[in-house]
Amino acid sequence: MISGLEKLAAQIEQRADSFTDKDWEGIMAKYEELHEQALECDFTQEQLKELGRVEGKLTTIFAKEGSKKIGRDIKNIINGGKAVIDGFLQGVDEVVNDNE
Repeated sequence: MISGLEKLAAQIEQRADSFTDKDWEGIMAKYEELHEQALECDFTQEQLKELGRVEGKLTTIFAKEGSKKIGRDIKNIINGGKAVIDGFLQGVDEVVNDNE
């Protein structure tokens, strides 16, 4: 159980930049499955401590990678908006120059 979460964290750290939205859906489904299984286990205090460490690591990775994705999405929106404005201004310029 805990080793499964460790493997998942390692997989994310190694390949997160290449994940698609579908990959992230699979990662989150796997995490939820492992997390649910962990809730049903009767861990020792030492195992609970280790589980907490791995859960903390995964939470941090998810937050970090989510922030990166939000940043990329905002950049794409800004770049897309700039393209629309550039096109709009070009269209205005074409009409203004045709009327001269």
